[in-house]
Amino acid sequence: MRPVHAITRKARYSLIDRFRSLDLRERLKPSFLIIGAQKCGTSSLFHYLSQHPQFDSPIKKEIHYFDFKYGKGEQWYLRHFPIKKNTNDTITGEATPFYLLHRYAPNRVWDFDKKIKIIVCLRNPIDRAYSEYQMYVRSNKIEVSFEDWVKELINYQPKKQDWNNKSIKFKSLLLRGLYAQQLTNWFRIFERRHFILINSTIFFSNPQNTLNSVCDFLGIDRFTKFDFKPINTGDYSSMSPSCKHILDEYYRKPNRDLVELTSSDFDFS
Repeated sequence: MRPVHAITRKARYSLIDRFRSLDLRERLKPSFLIIGAQKCGTSSLFHYLSQHPQFDSPIKKEIHYFDFKYGKGEQWYLRHFPIKKNTNDTITGEATPFYLLHRYAPNRVWDFDKKIKIIVCLRNPIDRAYSEYQMYVRSNKIEVSFEDWVKELINYQPKKQDWNNKSIKFKSLLLRGLYAQQLTNWFRIFERRHFILINSTIFFSNPQNTLNSVCDFLGIDRFTKFDFKPINTGDYSSMSPSCKHILDEYYRKPNRDLVELTSSDFDFS
């Protein structure tokens, strides 16, 4: 028999939400977002920042407010962030990698905070796609070969209604690597000074140097005691040469567009 004092998980979280809603005016508002891209070092960057004494973490890394949970409202979103401290130099933020791709996210973020700072991590799009595929393999979410999945998705273009369906995350394997197209959507809304762009290869080769730049960008002190333990890494075999050729062709022009839009630091050709 269930004890009389037992409470369901749903009811418990409902009580927590009610409690947290009482102090919204005392909560830190996120001053930055890590918007993507997935499998480009966003988890590592967020993990390292969470060690900084001037960063106060939200309840979880990925809140998905500006993509799939926007209908829950701003108060729901703000409940995920910590209470303000007595000092004024503490900041908070979150990292949801699907924001970079999502069609409606730039305008939603603009409506939330026109001064927010935006961090973007980019990686060779072929390596990024293969890493995402391997993530799904490890979690038993897919059984087809990488090449078959690439051929299935290579002509996929989301319809308007797809942006409100989480299944688009599973279908956007190749779209996520069209960085120039996505950044252009964001640059139409926000001035470039709101962004810092990070090449993941450079980040992982010298994380301290990248974190120095990120700290400067966020307006917090540089910190030298980060534990740079890798996050979400995995070993897997190389992709087939035929699939590599397909993806080389697919990303050739988008990669050139990225260099023209940003700089040679992001030449993934």
